[in-house]
Amino acid sequence: MKRMLMLALLALSLAGCDRTRGMDTKTYPISRLTVDEALALLTPYISEGGYLSGKGKFITVREKPERQTVIANVLREYDGSAEALDVVLNFQVIQADGFTEKDPAIADVEGTLREMFKYQGYKLIGAAQIRTREDEDFQQQTDVFGINGHMQRVRKSGTETRVPVTVRLATRQGQLLQSTVTATLDKPIVLGQSVGTGAVILVIRPTLAK
Repeated sequence: MKRMLMLALLALSLAGCDRTRGMDTKTYPISRLTVDEALALLTPYISEGGYLSGKGKFITVREKPERQTVIANVLREYDGSAEALDVVLNFQVIQADGFTEKDPAIADVEGTLREMFKYQGYKLIGAAQIRTREDEDFQQQTDVFGINGHMQRVRKSGTETRVPVTVRLATRQGQLLQSTVTATLDKPIVLGQSVGTGAVILVIRPTLAK
């Protein structure tokens, strides 16, 4: 009985060796993904006997060479370059109230505004375009409003590119709104703050600088 048990344990050990035979261990730096995002992204590519862990800004993988190649390509696609990107933030400040005439300057976002809010009309009161860089602060003052904030690291999520940004909007009456939002590249994101019988709305549309 003891001999059979030892043989069984030896067989299990050899099976484990077969699963891990020919595997390499590599560590990959990540610059845009979080560790949790990277682990979730890579887990489906890890075979039986493989190993995946992460800490700080590094992911460690034990896998066969052909799988390591796939994992490196996946990280290259979704994590991108460590070099900081330049981003253009396009801002529109819009007043919502009892306006009866349509403003052609906001025709591309008016449908979105009417889905989100229930005011009678919307009018553009100012716009700004700010070129900034990842991990940097930005600010701009116009005759109508001041805007400032912080640009975070751009990251890919599925087929879309996410742009996290902290933004603060103020007028002569004081600060109107402050928020940290995650916009999608080339698409508008809308924030609003009630003011009296209406509201002040901030539309943010990020694009990559050319």
